[in-house]
Amino acid sequence: GSSDRRQKRRPHNLCSSMLPAGDGGLGEDEESLLRRIECGADLAGVQWAASELLCRLHRAPSSVPQHAAEVLMDRLQSIAGPGAIEGAPTWSPPTTGRPLHANRVLGGGPALAAAFQPLLGAELEAASSLLAALLDLLHARREDQVRLREHLMETGSHSPGCFWLFLRVFASGDVDHGGAAFVRCCHLLALLAEGDEHMSRALRSARALDLVADRLARATKGDALGTEWLPFATAAAHLLQILICEEDTQCMSIADPTLFVPAWAHSRKPDTTVDALIEALRRSLVHVGGHMVAQALHTSALRALGTVAHLSRSQAQRMLAVKGVDLAVAVLRHDGSHEEAVSIALWYIAELAPGSPFSPKAIAASGAEAAARSAMSKYPWSQRVQVEAERVVRACQG
Repeated sequence: GSSDRRQKRRPHNLCSSMLPAGDGGLGEDEESLLRRIECGADLAGVQWAASELLCRLHRAPSSVPQHAAEVLMDRLQSIAGPGAIEGAPTWSPPTTGRPLHANRVLGGGPALAAAFQPLLGAELEAASSLLAALLDLLHARREDQVRLREHLMETGSHSPGCFWLFLRVFASGDVDHGGAAFVRCCHLLALLAEGDEHMSRALRSARALDLVADRLARATKGDALGTEWLPFATAAAHLLQILICEEDTQCMSIADPTLFVPAWAHSRKPDTTVDALIEALRRSLVHVGGHMVAQALHTSALRALGTVAHLSRSQAQRMLAVKGVDLAVAVLRHDGSHEEAVSIALWYIAELAPGSPFSPKAIAASGAEAAARSAMSKYPWSQRVQVEAERVVRACQG
């Protein structure tokens, strides 16, 4: 009687109870779980093992073996297929329809091949669980970030396919699953690329900017996601911001570093990225609204767009033409916008000013001057707000 009731009330391990019958996840140690992840032929079993490892990581991070990050990454790459090991394939698309558009945007190479080889549902689900464990492991143990970054870059020195898994996840879409894998891929790569110039340059060379931006654009227009749009868009904007804003010391190779324009920012190459971020901001600020405070999506998108405008006058003109200033003014007028969001919005508007001789009129028509003066009154102690607001006022006055 009473012992039975106590037994019923006894807490159990949720993750272990999710393991398939006969797999014995509760009795396995961490090394056994890693062997199951590394060698398991059944993706469902791999998924359960990754979930159990995630629970163990939350309870005792030190119990997870030191080589866990490499095992998880190698299994992710094996899910992506031989391209991750032998070198991602190239692909020549047909001459009409969406393939032609993709070829124009991606310019061939592994990114174009990935665009037409999206992962299947079971592969995306397994990748999502593995990415969740790997991402939490990197947050819990900073040394694993260094180890995994070196592991990827060492692989990348022999084959550009080291990012093949990520490219295929980014290319997967138009289905009711896979959104969580996309979000976790974005956060994982942003974590590894932030503050690391070489990782950022490698991802840009792999055309990650274009794939992520294209997926964000399609999601904003209403494609199926398998998750909520806001965290999806926030993760994409965060990764785009990291890749765009990361310092590039190649600028020191010319006499005047201020004149340096990276290869990805030339001509119309950033069109896809700019359009995707503008439409994401418009959906969030204009069509949806209702935010209590400025969102991470807003600050990441404005940082990325402002950097592109600083590097490319033609892109600044495009942002002015599609009323990109109005979106920043909407952030400034929001009662819940914090000091950082206000300073970023002001800086973004000021960066658009040199883009065109007609920019003073366009910026003034958006109400930016009144919003800038209001920001100066709201944050009199913030030197950055004062400086950027004065730039905006001068831009409005020509």
